[in-house]
Amino acid sequence: MRGPNGLWKHPQVMAAGDLTADHFADGLIVRWSDGETTLYADTRTKALGTEHTLVHPGT
Repeated sequence: MRGPNGLWKHPQVMAAGDLTADHFADGLIVRWSDGETTLYADTRTKALGTEHTLVHPGT
């Protein structure tokens, strides 16, 4: 999806699949080393799709 860069040094867990309610596009969920969990929706039409924070760091 994207080559290595400085922003992607701290992902711990990733999951990909049909993760949105409309079942229209694939998504990517990333859990970062600080506990933040992010959904990148619609990865079929954009490199990473729209970013949605699901869990903020430290919560």
